[in-house]
Amino acid sequence: MTTLFLQHKIRDYAAWRPVFDAHEPARVKATVTNPVVYRGADDPNDIVMVFKIGDPKVAKSFFAGDDARDAMKRAGVIGTPVSYMTND
Repeated sequence: MTTLFLQHKIRDYAAWRPVFDAHEPARVKATVTNPVVYRGADDPNDIVMVFKIGDPKVAKSFFAGDDARDAMKRAGVIGTPVSYMTND
């Protein structure tokens, strides 16, 4: 199993969370599942997410696609996310 760690800044958690939650069906279709969301202790708008990835190629394509970029824009993501994939 592959694990994805994804970090980015957001404008406002209360605005970001509903967009993130609504985008779950698209993530599941892309084999990106079991999200765990962490907020920075010093900056609650610094988000780190951990996902399980079923197919890394499909997941990478999903995150590089217009749908994911549009969702991040609507959610108020600031800058470019930083991501790391690891194998269990």
